Parts: sequence; structure tokens; C-alpha cells
Amino acid sequence: MLTGLDEEGKLGKSNIIKDIREKGQSVANVANKDKGTPASAESQSESFSEQQVAVPAGPRSYSAPPSMIISPDLSYSAYLKTSKGDITIDLFSSETPVTVNNFVFLSKEGFYNGVKFHRVIKDFMIQTGDPKGDGTGGPGYRFADEVVSRAYNRGTVAMANSGPNTNGSQFFIVHGSDVGLPPAYTIFGQVSKGMEIIDAIAEVPVERSRFSRETSSPQQDIVVEYIEIIEGS
Repeated sequence: MLTGLDEEGKLGKSNIIKDIREKGQSVANVANKDKGTPASAESQSESFSEQQVAVPAGPRSYSAPPSMIISPDLSYSAYLKTSKGDITIDLFSSETPVTVNNFVFLSKEGFYNGVKFHRVIKDFMIQTGDPKGDGTGGPGYRFADEVVSRAYNRGTVAMANSGPNTNGSQFFIVHGSDVGLPPAYTIFGQVSKGMEIIDAIAEVPVERSRFSRETSSPQQDIVVEYIEIIEGS
């Protein structure tokens, strides 16, 4: 549900940083509208919101966030089977238990099966988790942010949002090494295997999105085939 952090119609680093809350458009969408290339690290820091404040129901919708199904005594990782290859993510269940619990629940429900990477900005991030495939969908509910205590390094996995406490199902994986994001997007994992797959996805040709003026819509479908959750002691 990460749409852009900026609103459409505004340009420039100062505007992007000031207007990271969405008003029906995304910040990242604005950052790239002129050149059609990834925005700078500073301007990209506003590019992880959802495209709409409303939460349209996807193919499968829920009335409320899931109850806790993960155990504090176990560790968790996620195996993502994508059409480009396999990615393994170590989940930070002790640091962000609510967010990891949400991700584990949706993964086990098959919510992410067949979902596209709908937003790709090389050297910045790749985004998925929207069953509608356009950045406007979600699971039918929102849940609160958790404290961000890490930096958004290459391979970081974090939630997309449209403002404080508006997490749903969309998430992004950082592709660049220094993207300059503010601590506004809950970090809940780190890629441990498969960064070459992230690189491959980031290299896919993109075009201007139908829903914004951002050049970030992949010209070919790249999908999450399924996600398997792995539990450890």
C-alpha cells in the first residue's frame, strides 16, 4: 500500500519532504513525473505511501486486523516464490510483532498469491502487496505503526502507508543503499537471500502509471506466486 509519499502536482525536494502524507496521490509519483527516472534519495524518502486514503477491499477482505498467531518463543522467516526467482526474508518478530503477525497471517491465508510488484523504482525500492495491482488496494483494515529502530538499508523490508497508523498489506523492499527515508515506515524484515532477484526486478522496464504521473509501472507482470512462512526455535 505504499503509493508515493508525495502528492501529485507538487515538485521539488522540499515539497516532497513536506507533503509525505497522501491526499489521493503518492509522493514518489510526483518526484519522478518530469524525468521518468528514480527520484533522488532525498526526494524518494517521500515515496512509500498508499495511493488512496480509503481502503478498497481486494479479492479477499477482512473486517479487522488479525489476532496474534505468532509465538514470542519462535523466530520467523518468509520464502517468497516470485516469477523472477526466490527471495528469503528474515522477519523481525521481536521488534515489530504486530507487523510481522499481520504479514504471517496474510501469507498463510494466501492473500499475496498472484499479487504483482506494481511499483518499481531502480536504486530506490520495489513494492507489492496490493491485490488490485495498482497501489490502491488492501486487506480491508488498517493497523498501527511500530517503532522504527533501524535504517532503510539495501534489502530492508517495510510497510507502505498513507500516513501514520495506516498499514495494511502493501510492503516494499529497498533496492538502493542510501535512500534517505524518514522513520515513517515500519521495518519488519531484511532480505537474507535473493538480493540478485531484487536487482533483476529493479531492472525491469517501467512506464508511466495510469494512476499517477510517476514512471514506475512495470511493463511486464512480475508476481509473487506464493509466500511460505518458516518457523524456527
